[in-house]
Amino acid sequence: MDFDICNLQEIITEVEGMLKGQIVSSGAIIFTDLRTENIRFPKIHLKSIFYNLISNSIKYKKPDVPPFIEISSNQHLGKTVLIFKDNGLGIDLKKHGDNVFKLNKVFHRGFDSRGVGLFMTKTQIETFGGSISVESEHELGTIFIITL
Repeated sequence: MDFDICNLQEIITEVEGMLKGQIVSSGAIIFTDLRTENIRFPKIHLKSIFYNLISNSIKYKKPDVPPFIEISSNQHLGKTVLIFKDNGLGIDLKKHGDNVFKLNKVFHRGFDSRGVGLFMTKTQIETFGGSISVESEHELGTIFIITL
């Protein structure tokens, strides 16, 4: 698969368009701090990664609290680091840490979840030489850190 030069703001804008209904109905705010503007990655996969992480932040929001999603990018040791941070339900990593990126693992009941999104996201990132990690606490939100 060919790598594309992807403008991160363009990817975010496209994904916001795809999720417009959920963004409006949830009152979500997406804040960006893009110190790195472009990265080399297959665009179709990068868009899928952004879609999964942003839609999860909206889906797993706290009741009666609008989602606040912060997306940032920077360079570290010659690699691009993308950070997705939200104020949602969070994941209890003591309980679920080993299963966050495994197929068919679901951490919150009462949602239309199949446990595929984070598995796919990790697979797409690793297939093209990157890595993803998670920091999270139950009820305090989640941070995904992607290094490409």
